[in-house]
Amino acid sequence: MKPSPRSRSDAPEASGRAGRIDVHLLGRLRVERAGRALPGLTCGKARELLAYLLLHRQSAHRREALADRLWGAGSSTEPRKALRQALWHLQSALGAGTPMIESLGSDWICVDPSARLWLDLAEFESAWSAVEAGPEGALAPPACSRAREALGLYRGELLEGSGWAWCLSERLRLREMFLALADRVMGWCLACREPAAGAKLGFDILRHDPAREKTHQQLMRLFAVAGDRGAALRQYERCVSALREELGVEPSRSTRELLAQIREDRLDAAAAGDVAGAIEAEAQPPVALVLDRLRQLRELLSEVRHEVHVEIEAIERVLDTPGQT
Repeated sequence: MKPSPRSRSDAPEASGRAGRIDVHLLGRLRVERAGRALPGLTCGKARELLAYLLLHRQSAHRREALADRLWGAGSSTEPRKALRQALWHLQSALGAGTPMIESLGSDWICVDPSARLWLDLAEFESAWSAVEAGPEGALAPPACSRAREALGLYRGELLEGSGWAWCLSERLRLREMFLALADRVMGWCLACREPAAGAKLGFDILRHDPAREKTHQQLMRLFAVAGDRGAALRQYERCVSALREELGVEPSRSTRELLAQIREDRLDAAAAGDVAGAIEAEAQPPVALVLDRLRQLRELLSEVRHEVHVEIEAIERVLDTPGQT
């Protein structure tokens, strides 16, 4: 039977940051203690192992399946040996007084629930859940503040710069969460007449996705509501250039209609408020969520199939051994 990690409620309360390990998975992987990079964590396999376990921190992992998942394909090193070495390097870098990985018997491991750990991904997902659990419609000020803090944690895509195939589906999921959360905050800025804050966020989004037409539209509305029609029209031109360069397409009809409204000075405050409500309704496209869930299920199914295959081979070896029944 697959063991379960101990509940985090069993972990002792920690005060302050003394001895705490801070791990940043959003953007390039960074592991710090007291604001400084952990000097001994230079082994690539140890860093990959830590990133994988923290990304799947709610689960226990069978050692053999974990080794094959990370280093079973195209690696010159035997997977189980690579896992042992990675665990040794990881614990050596953390130090004997900093538990991070917990053994659950001889065959399973998980992230130690008592670890003195701060994880940007956990904070980001917690803020996302809090915002999603709130009422529909425009964000209340506390929720908006929490959402802005979460967006500040998103310094780049998950494990940016890594070529680890196992993180691709999670990278896409978190990117969609970031964009949906940013849409809601931009909608709040539009409805509450905070164009400067909304524009800053919009430009941050465009750094991740220059051809995101919805964000160009929101920026055009923000500039128009702020009374800067010239900036709104220039944003349209940037949208045209980005769509042509990135996707080879022209702006949609809704973007062109928005341009006409701005040119004719027909985008009044009431219309802007209506648009903000529409943005809220579109913040999390159902199709994208369904696709993300299917990708996760596909990955889980692949792991289950592999574990079944390993177990069957182990039983067959026992049955083929003389004297065994």
